[in-house]
Amino acid sequence: MALNKESDLLKGIKTGAEAYIQKPFSTAVLITTICKMIEQRDRLKQAYAKEVVGKVPTPAILAEETDNQLRKQLDAWMQAHIDDPKLTIDAFAEHFGYGRSSFFKKFKQITGMTPNDYIREQRMSVAAELLKDPRLTVAEVAYKVGFEDQYYFSKAFKQHFGMPPTKYRNG
Repeated sequence: MALNKESDLLKGIKTGAEAYIQKPFSTAVLITTICKMIEQRDRLKQAYAKEVVGKVPTPAILAEETDNQLRKQLDAWMQAHIDDPKLTIDAFAEHFGYGRSSFFKKFKQITGMTPNDYIREQRMSVAAELLKDPRLTVAEVAYKVGFEDQYYFSKAFKQHFGMPPTKYRNG
């Protein structure tokens, strides 16, 4: 049943119809109406895109900010637990509320390295700083950065820096 009365037309427009084509309709009118609706949508997209740029953070920017915050939390937590020899990816994941595999992926995305490489890198960095203090022995430095075995610490340090801790300390 065709709804051709003026009241039907008004009712359709009031309920949100963008166009109201009465039967029998002309193909030319239908195509022209569709083309004009598409053009109108394109103009609206362009207008809103110009208005929004710079005012509302995009999802990519929001994700980057979230990742930066998580990176800061990871760094702070690592520094607080650097002397723990049992520090593992599982401890990290549990603390931050992730499963092991999802944390591994997120961690690698944020830091660019595996959690184990990150832990080693952080420990070696702190160890290098601590070795500048002549009051600390190599064994004390090893314990302060989470190594229980001084020999293993020396081996890992040499592998990382290309020289043993004592030689590094002496310049």
